[in-house]
Amino acid sequence: MKNTFINRILLAGLIGGSACLRLAAAADQDNWPQWRGPLDNGSTAHGTYPVKWDSTNVLWKAPLPGKGCSTPVVWARRIFLTAPVNGLDAALAFDWAGKPLWQQTFGQEEPGKNPNGSGSNPSPATDGQGIFVYFKSGTLAALDLDGRVRWQTNLVAAFGPVSLFWDQGTTPVLTEKTVVIARIHHGDSWLAAVLRSILVFAATTLRASSGVGAAAHTMSFSFEDSHAGWPGSIGSSR
Repeated sequence: MKNTFINRILLAGLIGGSACLRLAAAADQDNWPQWRGPLDNGSTAHGTYPVKWDSTNVLWKAPLPGKGCSTPVVWARRIFLTAPVNGLDAALAFDWAGKPLWQQTFGQEEPGKNPNGSGSNPSPATDGQGIFVYFKSGTLAALDLDGRVRWQTNLVAAFGPVSLFWDQGTTPVLTEKTVVIARIHHGDSWLAAVLRSILVFAATTLRASSGVGAAAHTMSFSFEDSHAGWPGSIGSSR
């Protein structure tokens, strides 16, 4: 099948009669707020899911405006994801029936260098009050659930260009008060935390990387934060 199937179609695979009813009943209680799910393990205890793809049971599908490889997040039966719109980084929202709710664009997209990648590899994250998105271009932004921008910044402008073996794919991680982004690459790698409510950097740390190839992209970080009320330290590794 042509690449346009991957590049331009969002598929909602809610499959099977009784499975659909169970998923609908659980949807009010269960959300998928980040790419690894509510328990950070890529799984959920609720619902019955197909073990084999069957396109005849797709409930709906919706075209996307461009190639975005991020995975959707779900909150209160609304689906959020990222994809370029007319060459611009963008966040999109759909309702539970696949109807587009809104699109919000940011700066110029930087396309993926790998033909199977994109400039929208990182998945969104949500805390139920805001949506946090990140792109290969360096754009990091916070929106409310209706698509209005709270704040945005560019981490490439703040910390310099990316030097990665692979395309950028780091997904935002949410703590109690911050959104955290890591860049592990050749040269000075870093971990940055931004307050979720306003554009204030709560903490940053730099660490030089001298590895070669993909090995240069594996290390751990920790830092202490001076912002009052923010949990004392955080670590990240890959």
